[in-house]
Amino acid sequence: MSEPNMLDPTPELPDDTPISDVEFPARIRNVLAAAGLKTVGEVREISNDTLLSLDWGKGSVAHLRETLGLPSIDGVRTVGLEGEEQRVAKLKELAEMAAKLLETARKLPPGQDRHNALQEVGRLRVRITGLERPDLRSAHRGLRAKK
Repeated sequence: MSEPNMLDPTPELPDDTPISDVEFPARIRNVLAAAGLKTVGEVREISNDTLLSLDWGKGSVAHLRETLGLPSIDGVRTVGLEGEEQRVAKLKELAEMAAKLLETARKLPPGQDRHNALQEVGRLRVRITGLERPDLRSAHRGLRAKK
């Protein structure tokens, strides 16, 4: 059961949100506190290498990054991009990947494999479209849509 007034860890949390106010599992909260990280923004900015050097595994780092809305790739957010600009850049990257997958799928010989690949690309494109529309994205997460 969650503690009263604790915030769910979501990508929408402001960078200045104190870690102590976020409902992370006790292990994650304790490791972050031991590392001297005090805000969500500090966690978002620290590299994966630094996080992995703490007393936990890759799964915890991946979970932490995912719940705070950052990919666990290079460990830091894209330089110079904040909020909406970062989201748009990621969506553009996903759309480009979907286009390349579609091109590859169309080169497959006719048959079930091609059919399945085209269906998967179609599902990916639908998900990208959903992410582009904040009203759908918020409804999917069970959050109120921003107006």
